[in-house]
This record gives sequence, C-alpha cells and structure tokens, in this order.
Amino acid sequence: MNLNPAKLLLIILLIAPPVFGLRAQSNPDSIVVQHNTYYVNWPSETSLAPIDCLYQTNYYRLIRKNDTYEVNGKDLSLSTVKRLVRGIEQATPRGFSIADYGIDTTWIKLHPAEILERYSNKRQIIWNPQQKAFMKKELARIANYKKFFRSLVEAGCCYGIHRNYRDEYRVQLYKSGIRSSEIISRKRNSGFYMPWITMTGDTLADFSIEENLADIIPIKTVTKPLRNKQLLKYLAKKTIDYYMPTLYQLSAYTYEAEIRELESDFKIESFEEVYGRGRYIGNEPTTIKVVLKNDLMYDNVRLNFMAIKQTHSLYSRDSVKKDYKEIVTRVQGIDFILKFLKDHPKAVLDIYYFNNRAINDYNIENVNKTPETWARHDKYVKSLEWSKERNIPLSFDVEEAIRVSRQNDCGCNYRFAENFIKKAIFFEIIDGNKNSSVWFLLPDNTVLLYLMQGTKVLDFDYTEFGESRLQYPCALFNTIGQRLVK
Repeated sequence: MNLNPAKLLLIILLIAPPVFGLRAQSNPDSIVVQHNTYYVNWPSETSLAPIDCLYQTNYYRLIRKNDTYEVNGKDLSLSTVKRLVRGIEQATPRGFSIADYGIDTTWIKLHPAEILERYSNKRQIIWNPQQKAFMKKELARIANYKKFFRSLVEAGCCYGIHRNYRDEYRVQLYKSGIRSSEIISRKRNSGFYMPWITMTGDTLADFSIEENLADIIPIKTVTKPLRNKQLLKYLAKKTIDYYMPTLYQLSAYTYEAEIRELESDFKIESFEEVYGRGRYIGNEPTTIKVVLKNDLMYDNVRLNFMAIKQTHSLYSRDSVKKDYKEIVTRVQGIDFILKFLKDHPKAVLDIYYFNNRAINDYNIENVNKTPETWARHDKYVKSLEWSKERNIPLSFDVEEAIRVSRQNDCGCNYRFAENFIKKAIFFEIIDGNKNSSVWFLLPDNTVLLYLMQGTKVLDFDYTEFGESRLQYPCALFNTIGQRLVK
C-alpha cells in the first residue's frame, strides 16, 4: 500500500507523543526525602559570617508497590505521590513573580487613588493634598510592590535572636535505581521552603511542591502565600508604612498658613511633623517641628520651634517670637561652646522651644524627676544601709543597685526646685562626626551636660564620663568650660 507523504507524517505524529513522553510520565521506583536541620556557629574573629553546622538529618524513603507507595510502614495513594512528582518534573523554571500571585500591574498603574482609598490608615494619617499626591505616585510604582513581595517570600531566611536553627528538604527521585531528579529547598527558620533548586541549577518558585510534600511527610509548617486582593492589601500597606517618615514630613503642610506666620521674624529652613518620641518629646499630641534661622543666630545655630496641634490649628506663634532673642543670646554667650562651634563649622547647635518655653515637662521629668521619686530613692538607700548595719548579706551588687535607683528616681540627682528647672533652656549639639549631646542652660548660667551619644562630646572623650556610647554624664560646667563639683 502506497501512502502519500502527508498521511505518513500524520501517522508518525499520532504515534510519537507516547513514545517520546514515556520516560517523563513514568513513576519513580522510589523517592528519598532528606530533612536537614542546621544550627548556627556565630561569627568570631576568624569568621565574618554565621556558619551552618549540621545538627541532624532525617530520611523518608518512599518505595513503590504496584499502585501505591509505602513510607515508614504507611501506604500512600499513587495520586498523592504523582502530584509531587509532576510538580518536580514538569514545573517551569522561574523565579518569583507578583503576576503569578494575582497582582495585575497594569491595573495598579491606572488606579493608585483607589488603592490609597482602600488601604490607607485614616486613623493615623489625615491625608492632606501633598501626602496624597506623593503616595499615589509611589502606589503606582510597580518596583515598590516587587520589593515588598520579595521581602515577604524571603522572610525567615536567616539566623537571628531566638532563631538559631534552620532546616531544608532535599527530594530525590529514582528510576531503575538511577537518580533522575533532585530538588533542594532554601534553608529557612520560618516562611516558605521555596524557591527550590534543581539538579541543573534551575529555580522553581512553586508553592505546590511543599504543599504536596506536606501530604506525604510531616513538615513542621507550611505557610500559604497571600494571593490576589489579600496580597495587594499587604503590599500596599507595606508601601505606605515604608514611606511613613516622608508622610510625616508632608503632614506639616496641613498647617502651612500658621507656619508661614513665622516668616515675619525668621527664615523657615524646614518644617515637618515629629516622627517618633523619646529624646525631645514624650506622649504629646501631633507636634510640628519648624527649623528657624535669622541674622541673630550664628551660622551653625538654629532654633527648633516644637508646636503641638490644638484642635484645627497649631500652638500660638506669639511666644516664640517674643522670647527667642533672649534665649538665643544666652546660649550663644556660653564661651566654651561658642569656641567649639567656631572651631568646628560643621557642627550644629539646635535650640529647642516647646510651645511657649525653652524646656518641656517631659525633659524636666527625665533630668530632674520629682520630690516624690527622690523620697522613694532615699528610702531605698536607707533600707540598704539598715541591712548593712545588721550584717544582713545581700545577693546583689549594692553600689550598682543604688546607681540604677538614683538614675530612675532622681535623674541627674541635682534636685532642682521646680521654678528653677522650668526656666532652663534645652539644646542639642551634633558635630561633623554625628556625635550628639543634650544640654540644659540653667537660670544661673551653669550648663548641664545631660546626655551624650558617640565617641566624643565637644572636645571631651566619652571615657571621661563612662564607658558606654550612650550615657548620661550629668556633668555641670560654668560658661568657660570648667567642670563643677556637685
């Protein structure tokens, strides 16, 4: 029988697929799953990075028996194992892509305003026009979504505090006694086991592999990835959180009209909402920081006006306009600090003015405490003395206990009268090497060094006051820089 070439080719094509695909579709004779657990050997003088040390290895061997597999005496259905095998042998090598998890980048670029409306934290941010314009631009940038998606899928990769172990899985497929495939998970202490690496070095960012593996052996945890709207919500919120410092800066534009009133007396260098609490203010409401300059101030001296929000406006600007000349003149009259500023033109001295005075209750509380806390400290010291007089042994370092109690209950332990410390002037010096120090100019023109951070304060080495890089020297000076004894 003679067949024309077209019919002959059709017959070959119909027959060929099962022949060519026979090996890929055959099930392995056995599968070996190796679970490795590592502990960390932390860096030392000879090692710059954490070193993985193998802690233990567990093996799971799946042996094929006709239409089932057996693992540790337990029968598994062929379909359960085939899902895992198919995921290993037929997976398309690729890295992580937000599109694979339901993120439509075209829609995002066209609808940043809708994303902002859905996922903005309206209780934390008022969202003035400047903030909205900035955030809509960032929410339209696909690079932000990719960055935070990668952070999400890579979370749990590394050692850290209370995370001294990592684990990995190796899955090997054997056909006719020969290893036909192998994949290795990433090492992790939480999160995903993907991406997996194949024998040829390809990457498989496929969650179904660990999901199918968990149906076969007891995996510790399987974290399901976020998808679609849940993932979009997560990535949008992460983007907003990341730019929160900038949003705080732009928040001050809500009060731009009030801030501009200061231009009658000052040049406004910058203005922003204070982000965070601690060194300058405590649990105050919304506080706007306005950095001010004028000809009265030396080149490296600035005045920081800290104004709290009051209903729909800022604290009155009248007080700072009225008081600043005397405050600036007094601070610039401290001889040893003035000399330092002249010798170090890159250093900056920031004078702070809180609403209507040059010190706030928060900093008074830190440096001076109260008569009630002084009494508590005195009572504690007397109790220790009572124990000593009666030869009662104590199980702790008494001197250290007194020091901690004194700092907690007495601050710098000068015990200034309230009407005295309320007239102090709070200022901070940051030198060209980012060493910083907080000072109080007291009403009697003595100068209290309250806090220092770094290796030096002015021309004093930190070792003159203690050993730690963040410390509270509580050192008192006169205006020419001589240290005064308490």
